Amino acid sequence: MPKSTAAKQADLEKAASRIAVGVLEQVAASRTLSKYLPKGDGPKITVCVVGTTAMRRLNRVYRKKDYPTDVLSFPAPLVFKKGGFLGELILCAPVARAQAKARGHSIQRELEVLVVHGVLHLLGFDHEKGHKQAQLMSRWEKKLLPRNSRIGLIARAASDICKG
Repeated sequence: MPKSTAAKQADLEKAASRIAVGVLEQVAASRTLSKYLPKGDGPKITVCVVGTTAMRRLNRVYRKKDYPTDVLSFPAPLVFKKGGFLGELILCAPVARAQAKARGHSIQRELEVLVVHGVLHLLGFDHEKGHKQAQLMSRWEKKLLPRNSRIGLIARAASDICKG
């Protein structure tokens, strides 16, 4: 019997959460990136996987963009950061699957790219604040991604612009 959409999203959520744990361990082990972490028991985030309707609504409400996007990052308020909670990542399963298919790689690799990008946003990096921030964030994406998938969202977007 095929899995339901909810079961598939739950599987992706578990996979993305495992990836997030690994990324946060890398961040904590980095002398440079660990400075962006709040003090506490260890950094924590929440990962949620949604469909296109929910993601479109969130993107419209919070970014004023009326389409489903791949990942949104919601940094925690300072009071929660003091306890080690960085915030929440929202991933869109259908968009992630479509991007993985278009790139010719696995959904696992796509989740790695999206989680790394989202965690960097939770740490305070923002590629939309200018070229220097975009370059810095792109370098960190490359360092945090597994060796077999060192092209992050920012580098990918830049290469898509050059192709188009």
